[in-house]
Amino acid sequence: MALPPTGSGSAAQDVERRGVEVVALVTSAGGLEAVSAVLRVLPGDFPAAVVLTQHLGGQGSVLVDILARRIALPVGWAREGRRIEPGTVTVCPPRSVLEILPDRTCAVRPGESVTLDRPLDALLTSVGDSFGAAALAVVLTGMGSDGAAGAAAVRAAGGRVIAQSQDTAEQPSMPAAAVAAAAVDLVLPLHEIGATIVNVVAGRPLPVPGEEARAIRRTFGEDGEIARLARGIDWAGTPLGAVSTWPEAQRAVTQLAMASPHAVGLHLGSEPITIFNEAAIPSMAGEYERVFALAAGEAYPEAAGYLLSTIAQARDGRRVHHERQKVPYVQGGRLRDGWFDISWVAIRAGDGTVLGVQQTFRERTEEVLGRRRLQTLNELALLPTARGRNEALEAAVGVLSSAEDVPFVAAYLLDATRAEAYLVAVSGAEAGSAMAPRRLRLAPGAAWPLTRVVEEGSEVLLDDVAARFRGQRVTDERLSLEQAVLHPLRDQGADGGVVGVVILGVLPTVPLDDGYRGFLTLVGESVGAKVHEAHARQRERDRLQRLADLDRAKTEFFSNVSHEFRTPLTLMLGPLEELDRDGLTPEQRADVELVRRNAHRLQRLVGTMLDFSQIEAGRLRATFAPVDLAERTREIVAQFESTARRVGIGLEVDLEQLTEPVWVDVEMWEKIVSNLLSNALKFTFDGGITVTLRALPKHAELVVRDTGVGIPEEELPHVFKRFHRVRGTRARTHEGAGIGLALVDELVRRHHGRVRVAGTEGEGTAFTVWIPSGRRHESADTAPPTSAPLQVAAAMAEEASRWGDAPEAELFAADDATVRRALGGYAPAARVLVVDDSQDMRDYLARLLAPHWELETAADGAQALALARRGPPDLVLADVMMPGMDGFALLRELRADEVLRSVPVVLVTARAAEEDAIEGLLAGADDYIVKPFSARELVARVGGQLELARTRRRNEELNAFLVRFSDAVRDLVDPAEVATTACRMVRDQLGVDRAYWSEVDWDSGDWVTVGESDAPTASSIAGRYPMAQWQPGTSWLLDGRANVVDDVQADPRLRASVKETCARLGMAANLAVPVLATGTLRCVLAVDHGRPRRWSPDEIALMDGVAVRCWGEVERARAESALRESERRQAFLLKLSDTMRPLSDPVEIQKAACCVLGEHQGVEWVQYGTLDLERQVIVVQEYYRGELRDQLPSMAGEWDLNVFRVHAEAWLAGRSLVIEDSATDPALSDDERAGMLSVSSRSLVSTPLFKEGAPVAVMATISPVPRRWSPQDVALLEETADRTWEAVERARAEAAVRASEEWQRFLLSLDDALRPLTTASDIMSVAARLVGEQLDVDRAFYAEIAGDDWIVGEGFVDGVEPLTAGRYAATEYGRWTMDTLRQGAVAAIEDTGGDPRLTPSERAALRGIDVGAVLGIPLVRDGRIVAVLSTHSRRPRQWTESDIGLVREAAARTWPWVERARVQVALQESEAKYRSLLESVDEGFCIIEIVEDDGGTPVDYRFLEVNGAFQHQTGLADVTGKPGSEVDPGNEHRWIDTYGSVARTGEATRFESHHDNTGRWYDVYATRVNDADSRQVAIVFRDITELKEREERQPVPGHPALSLTAQPD
Repeated sequence: MALPPTGSGSAAQDVERRGVEVVALVTSAGGLEAVSAVLRVLPGDFPAAVVLTQHLGGQGSVLVDILARRIALPVGWAREGRRIEPGTVTVCPPRSVLEILPDRTCAVRPGESVTLDRPLDALLTSVGDSFGAAALAVVLTGMGSDGAAGAAAVRAAGGRVIAQSQDTAEQPSMPAAAVAAAAVDLVLPLHEIGATIVNVVAGRPLPVPGEEARAIRRTFGEDGEIARLARGIDWAGTPLGAVSTWPEAQRAVTQLAMASPHAVGLHLGSEPITIFNEAAIPSMAGEYERVFALAAGEAYPEAAGYLLSTIAQARDGRRVHHERQKVPYVQGGRLRDGWFDISWVAIRAGDGTVLGVQQTFRERTEEVLGRRRLQTLNELALLPTARGRNEALEAAVGVLSSAEDVPFVAAYLLDATRAEAYLVAVSGAEAGSAMAPRRLRLAPGAAWPLTRVVEEGSEVLLDDVAARFRGQRVTDERLSLEQAVLHPLRDQGADGGVVGVVILGVLPTVPLDDGYRGFLTLVGESVGAKVHEAHARQRERDRLQRLADLDRAKTEFFSNVSHEFRTPLTLMLGPLEELDRDGLTPEQRADVELVRRNAHRLQRLVGTMLDFSQIEAGRLRATFAPVDLAERTREIVAQFESTARRVGIGLEVDLEQLTEPVWVDVEMWEKIVSNLLSNALKFTFDGGITVTLRALPKHAELVVRDTGVGIPEEELPHVFKRFHRVRGTRARTHEGAGIGLALVDELVRRHHGRVRVAGTEGEGTAFTVWIPSGRRHESADTAPPTSAPLQVAAAMAEEASRWGDAPEAELFAADDATVRRALGGYAPAARVLVVDDSQDMRDYLARLLAPHWELETAADGAQALALARRGPPDLVLADVMMPGMDGFALLRELRADEVLRSVPVVLVTARAAEEDAIEGLLAGADDYIVKPFSARELVARVGGQLELARTRRRNEELNAFLVRFSDAVRDLVDPAEVATTACRMVRDQLGVDRAYWSEVDWDSGDWVTVGESDAPTASSIAGRYPMAQWQPGTSWLLDGRANVVDDVQADPRLRASVKETCARLGMAANLAVPVLATGTLRCVLAVDHGRPRRWSPDEIALMDGVAVRCWGEVERARAESALRESERRQAFLLKLSDTMRPLSDPVEIQKAACCVLGEHQGVEWVQYGTLDLERQVIVVQEYYRGELRDQLPSMAGEWDLNVFRVHAEAWLAGRSLVIEDSATDPALSDDERAGMLSVSSRSLVSTPLFKEGAPVAVMATISPVPRRWSPQDVALLEETADRTWEAVERARAEAAVRASEEWQRFLLSLDDALRPLTTASDIMSVAARLVGEQLDVDRAFYAEIAGDDWIVGEGFVDGVEPLTAGRYAATEYGRWTMDTLRQGAVAAIEDTGGDPRLTPSERAALRGIDVGAVLGIPLVRDGRIVAVLSTHSRRPRQWTESDIGLVREAAARTWPWVERARVQVALQESEAKYRSLLESVDEGFCIIEIVEDDGGTPVDYRFLEVNGAFQHQTGLADVTGKPGSEVDPGNEHRWIDTYGSVARTGEATRFESHHDNTGRWYDVYATRVNDADSRQVAIVFRDITELKEREERQPVPGHPALSLTAQPD
């Protein structure tokens, strides 16, 4: 079943192997070439030890020597007790058995025979036993089966075995035997074995055999993770066997499964082995690599019971399907749960055999978890609102107790001290247990770290729960909790602080991924929301109770305060009424009247408040009496008629006489009608008001209708609410508390009546009142009502009459010149606009402000805005609450107006709260005055704002000027032009005679005038002035103080010399401001005037501002100039690089660089000179000439450095030389100056170029006119020279590399061409041809020297007549040439027609054979010239060092080939004679070579050469190259002793010998061949068997054979 991986089992192929430590190679006697082929591939740093055993006879003694010459690794014989080392080849000695012991030492014992000892098996078995899985065995070519058992032993021990393929083995029986024994992991052709060994030792797996690899690819596919895993498995080592051996049906089902887009698992075989496809990987929990191809029970031990039983059911033929099956598995060592839909079906072969079970599955884990988590969240959300936090937490924990994803939950609330938390509810553990203590201190070390949650206010994840509560289990399943989330519970309605913590345990069988963590966060937030909701409901209940208590207290307060207000109001109004006004002035009478009116208004407001308090308290007593409602209403309306006429609107009355009196409280009715009429007057500007009274069946209906502004539809439901006011509605006044209509509604309801409002915005409003007409109230008074005075109506009508506009006649009657006085000098000529909808307030403010400033008044915001736009005031003093456009709206309009936005605005309001003041200031008001205010405060604030406004205007003017200045200089690039512009603008602004900008030259201590602006009458002061002459002004400026002099001649601080200088320059007044940067004086901006002048602070501030900005702009211009120069320089260098990059000729590079530099600097010459310090000259090349090239002389040629002494000294010292005018430069000598002027060189810059510490060249730019060279010019030349030199050196280096590569290619081709040639003539001919083609000459040939003659053979020609082979008298073609060659020197003539070293006859001879240039290279042996390699060109030619070097190298390489060929021919001729001699004699002949070991001891010999008689006399054939131990086994030691002595001592020997293998007797003579170091021995022998037989039959005294002695060779 392809479920997520679980247990710790592993497949056989994944057994952890030690790295390969030993590689063991075995082969038979003929396997030398195979061993060499394998070992040759192993690198020198091979990390494993190598041991080799070969079936060796005596001839094996040379094996180590042979291998040492063929491979990179060190090779040595195995010795008893010797350790095998990594990177070393250890070879088993001949006729021995080698075993490797566990301590890596060798055990060597003598061998009896290959058959009995089986040395290959012995070695491999010991390696397997000692190294196990760290062993690698390699079975190579050989006969027999030795090695097969050893290979099996290595493989059984866990090692790996490679065998050579039979088709590449010279003797395949040995590797075939290993394969037949099932002891081989991999069979490879010989050429692949070495590389495979390297890979295996490096840790890479064995490659899969070809047939198996193809079967794996066909079955598992080419791409994807599963295909990769399948290719890495040794299927042959699994119960399923190699894939290539699987039943076809099994492979077909696997192919279909691998191609399926759905998750499929296969459980193959009886064990069974589990494999799965690519689509199943996401369900493997990241460990699919570990479980692929494992036994099912081993892969999933936690689900083994379910898995194996289900597989068994499917194999029995039952179709099994499970929906959302819960399957436990292990991930990362942790038990996990997963849910799957799984189907199981048997896999059968064609004959019905069950091959395995196919499992198709779909993971449903996310769906299952998501569904049950959503259910938990829904249940939490559906919890009813609790009555408190504790109840909410108990309900939430109750829900979570059944949530599978929350195995543990504990809810805590903080106590009042916030030092402890108490447990409210718990699930999954017992309350009071270790995991759920009833109280927890908020301190470090507590069981649960609630302190972190409370302090950080954020969720905390604990990963150490198991460590905190060891042995504790949760839920009925007894799970060990590992993680928990601690979620804060917040009081969201208050300060947001943490009030508790809910602890949510994490289910250990489900990974805590983002989804699970998010779910727990949502649970915590849901619980927190329920806690907050419950607490909010409790708070709301508490709030309502507090509001009720507050309302009662407020009612009592209003009632008490209203009563308290009435007493002082009575005491105020009584004396006012009795006051004798005849003795008062008009102003005093106006003040008294103002107080009286507002006292009555206050009395009415207090009465209204008292009515409300009594209504709310239920104590308002009504006195109902039958009233003629029409008559009473008419009397009330009459009080408002004069007011209506005054404001210009109609007041119509239509009062129907009712049939019977209506029971009303007459005072309440007066208030109802008066408030409705006052409201209509307030909002009606055109048309009129109609009052209608009608009798209805059960009611009297009063309608007050107006044609005013109306009420917006959305506001209609709210008009009877207390304190409600419709915002933004036009009205005659903004006065009022918003309680009039609310009082009407309350009073009408007191009569058991109703009131309704209707209307349309912009068309008017109608208020309808219904009063029951036949209803007698319990408190009704049976006595007829007395005619009470209409005090309320009269007061409200009077108040309404003063709304809006009022005549301004006599407003400022008392405002004459004697009264108006300045308030501390604050803006005495300012004009103030006063805006208030109250006539009384406008009058009062006007009387306060008129003595100090010009006054203008407006009744509302719109009128004030119109007045301000006609003539902007200096200040606006406005009430906040006004009809139509209120104070805030007016403020917004003023701030939005371009002209009026800077006018200061002071708001006046009765709203005294701090937030009201903040609102006003944030809205843009300059000040905010709260009523009541004192007159002094008002006047002081207005005066202060006027002064601030004046200061702001002054600053704005200064800033405007500075902005104009910045705009004027922003695009200027010349620093002097910036300074001059600043001076001009300052002079124009201040109206002075002169303005100038001076900078400090600290090197000279001078003021340097950079820019100035002078009036026509003022003289210029450009130039330099010593700073010391202007004391003490210079000291002031150095200290950062402005130099302010109003009258130069009268200022006692100035010295007489300064006054005299100022008088001469026309300075009568001076103002200078310094600019300091980093504490150092940088520059001064100054102005002077021809007459004394007092400099104002504004003028000084302007100078300061301009000076600072000017310095910034000057620095900016300089920086931009430097940047432009840098960009220009970078562009030049880029062009220079681009120009030089593709060039490879040094001269072309120098020329290109000079041209680019000349065009860039605009000079007339750019030169490149080569220094010859030995000759003390400079060779000048003019690579660039400017526009005057045809008018100026050339400077090309040699110039004597002794004349140009100044130049030479600078160049030798490594300095650039700068001459701005050679005609006046004092450093030049007369000769040097004359030399420069003779070629019109008036100014120059030159810089030397160095190589290996010495100047080698000079680069210079020259102008025919004097020129001031900037540091940038010099730096650019130096960089150009450096880059040019680098490019030249690079080109030369690249040319040298190309030439070297060309040489190497030529010499390789020369060697390749000469190698197969065998005759000297062919070698010389081919070499001459290759040289001629390489140099592109017309003729090339070799000439051998015989006295004064040249013997010329066949050579190379191209376009000229070839030279006839034969002898040539060399002296006829140039005696100098021949003498030069005899001296071993190169003879090079570049022009035979003009070379003075040739005689006329020699020139003629050379012309006769078409030679214009000659290059000859001598070949000298033992001090004697033996040959010449000569090349000819028809035309004159300059032979380069490269040409000469190539011909010299070709000659040197060719001649040894010539000599070798001649020697070879001689040897071949000699050998032919020698062999003819040997073959013609009857004696046997051979040459042998003694083979020695590392210690120099002879151990074998090898046949090098034999003649025909050798085979005839010995019967031995094909012995050349073979060792004696193989040719004559068992006797080699005898011959080694005999012939080894001859080779070692050089003493010849002669003896008779009987050979058992032939049964013959021989007369043998042996002697050493060549020198003393030679180990070769020549042997001559003849068969004397017949002679010996005759001797045995009949001895012959004095036989010559008995008297032979050794004779030297």
